[in-house]
Amino acid sequence: MCSNWIDEAQRFAPTLCPQRFGDGDRQQMLDSAGPYDLVICSYGLLQSEIERINQMAWQTIVADEAQAFKNANTKRSQAMMSLQGACRIITTGTPIENHLGELWNIYRFINPGLLGSQAHFNERFASPIELHNDDEARLRLKALIRPFILRRLKSEVLTELPPRTEITHTVEFTDEEAGFYESLRRQAMARIAELPEHPGQQRFKVLTEITRLRQAACHPRLVIEDSPVGSAKLRAFIEILEELRENRHRSLVFSQFVRHLALLREYLDQQKIDYQYLDGSTSIKKRKQAVDAFQRGEGELFLISLKAQDLRQGHYRREDRQAPCPQTRPGRWPARRHGCQCPPVSG
Repeated sequence: MCSNWIDEAQRFAPTLCPQRFGDGDRQQMLDSAGPYDLVICSYGLLQSEIERINQMAWQTIVADEAQAFKNANTKRSQAMMSLQGACRIITTGTPIENHLGELWNIYRFINPGLLGSQAHFNERFASPIELHNDDEARLRLKALIRPFILRRLKSEVLTELPPRTEITHTVEFTDEEAGFYESLRRQAMARIAELPEHPGQQRFKVLTEITRLRQAACHPRLVIEDSPVGSAKLRAFIEILEELRENRHRSLVFSQFVRHLALLREYLDQQKIDYQYLDGSTSIKKRKQAVDAFQRGEGELFLISLKAQDLRQGHYRREDRQAPCPQTRPGRWPARRHGCQCPPVSG
């Protein structure tokens, strides 16, 4: 994300001087910052360097991907709230991911006091909406926050794109794969049934078992490393890949599981198909090298872990995207297209 900000600032705001906080002498960078300087900092570094950064009174603070500090109890959120700035702006595509408390915390950053204390917000909005589906409370909250939101739809910005169409690829298990999956499901049910009646433990165990089943829906080897059972989704991936290559399309491939990408890489290496790769452990330098190489046309595929998506999708010049990621149930693999552009989806 930081690299993208530098690239986009140089492209669209050439009068600004973007500097990445973390490179070189950090204190000197802050001390010398002046008009037209754009200091770009990751959330991780902000958290560890908050005392140094709080020596500054910023003119404008822009928090990109603001859902990164949605949890009010985290150190990252506390660091964000302590920043001093004359103007605060956030950008996010997912202001609410789990509950309304996340929206409250984001507004606590950009407009402190607007939604009241957390207890007041829960009493007036969160509890009535989430527990009782109160439409009146929902409308009151919408009216309160609407003046501070600038929301633009893709259709309003990218008018050259044709209407989106959605294609669902149905992936069928073989009998052997279905038997393997059913065996895991029964084992999961048995383990959950043995749990003590403790809500926290039960919830954690259920999520663990669901993740295990989702991995099995991707490839049995994600659950049992030496499993001889085949993978319906790998076969579907290969089929789609062959079609893309025949039509000379380049593609982004997303997966939630890094080990799943490793299995895809194994196949690509066997077939001697060129690709670029990155996951959450890839260094910033190597990320940029991989993106730049793909931009130059080096590689037919770009394999990307969903956890590494702080790299903006605008960085990639591509024609198709696919994401062989699982649903809780096996068998469905939706893909959405804008003409010949396929955004990442789960399936």
